[in-house]
Amino acid sequence: MNGPENHNLFLMSGIERTLELSAPIAWQIAPQLCRREPTTGKDCSWLHRFWPCLRLMRMAATPDRHADFYRSAFDRVPREIESPRVLVCGAADYSMLALALAAFRGRGIEPALSVIDVCDTPLHLNRWYAGREACKVETRRCSVLEYRAAAFDVICTHSFFGQFSREQRPAMIASWRRLLRPGGLAITTLPLRPGSDEAPNRFTPEQADLFRSVVRAKADELAKCLGVDPAEVLGQGETYLRARYGYAVHTGAEVRDLFESSGFEVLQAGSGTAPTEAGLDAGGPGLRKRNGEYFSVVARRR
Repeated sequence: MNGPENHNLFLMSGIERTLELSAPIAWQIAPQLCRREPTTGKDCSWLHRFWPCLRLMRMAATPDRHADFYRSAFDRVPREIESPRVLVCGAADYSMLALALAAFRGRGIEPALSVIDVCDTPLHLNRWYAGREACKVETRRCSVLEYRAAAFDVICTHSFFGQFSREQRPAMIASWRRLLRPGGLAITTLPLRPGSDEAPNRFTPEQADLFRSVVRAKADELAKCLGVDPAEVLGQGETYLRARYGYAVHTGAEVRDLFESSGFEVLQAGSGTAPTEAGLDAGGPGLRKRNGEYFSVVARRR
């Protein structure tokens, strides 16, 4: 059930203007499209159904908060490449695609875009967004570890390291190197959690309490946008709390070392904090954290 297009849930600008349209779509399709684990029967709709809601509430940690970094990184792609091949590696929704498309079109360049993910729901949303923006996008449901394609000029992603344990990351970076042409760029930003251990990172009790308070305060507005009962929004929020996890990256040095030991030259690397809006930083995996530290990297395949 689509919410009214003129429903003004929050003040939004730029790529966020599509959220009130895409949130009801994600809510509807995720239970049907999300990948189901054959052994447990569980799927990832807890993430992809609720992620646009988190963005509407300005709780989600999204790449547009690092837009200046990504734009300057994309500027490193030589202009003589008429239509650079750009791979978005992993996608909660279309936000990374939108940022890359806007950055290249701002330079008068039309990129050849591809998006991969292990779930069909974000791929559907990327195709939906590309259709609205009159751009072509190739999508493939698969892991980056198994993906095969012609060499790319750019691989870009956001917070993707947290999907892989420390032991799995060398294989992930090796896949990026395999998919890039010599001289191609890997561009990414990821949160740092220095005090975490190697176990999957989950919500602390304090983070969960703050998360619930924000969702309760916005449930009625979200329900109007989605065309559902507020109780469904609250229930989906609880499902997200129980299911959400991520593997911590402790330091920027370990990220730099991983790239350099995997056949990359690090062109740019640095840490900093992303901008936040007061009162909406619940923290927890995938969410904005007040004064949370991020590490950004541009690395070139040797």
